[in-house]
Amino acid sequence: VTRACQFLGHSRQAWYQYNTRCNKRQEHHAQVLDFVARTRCRQPRIGTRKLHYLLNMQADKTLNIGRDRLFNLLGEYRLLVPVKRAYHKTTNSHHRFYR
Repeated sequence: VTRACQFLGHSRQAWYQYNTRCNKRQEHHAQVLDFVARTRCRQPRIGTRKLHYLLNMQADKTLNIGRDRLFNLLGEYRLLVPVKRAYHKTTNSHHRFYR
């Protein structure tokens, strides 16, 4: 590790701090994804914004995550709910001018 850090021009402390940060971030993301999975078992079509609201309303504030980061995280794991577009019927075929 020492030689790799010298080659890259970083200190060993920076290397270990980076590893610690990455591990904590992965654990946090795993907790958030677990919460999303538990919530989606009950409500499969719940969206990201409502999930963000529910995450921030938790009693323990350990699962705080920003809206955009939650969107990116769910997109990375293919957990985004596809947008359901409204179907508009614009023709009334039972009007009185029918031949």
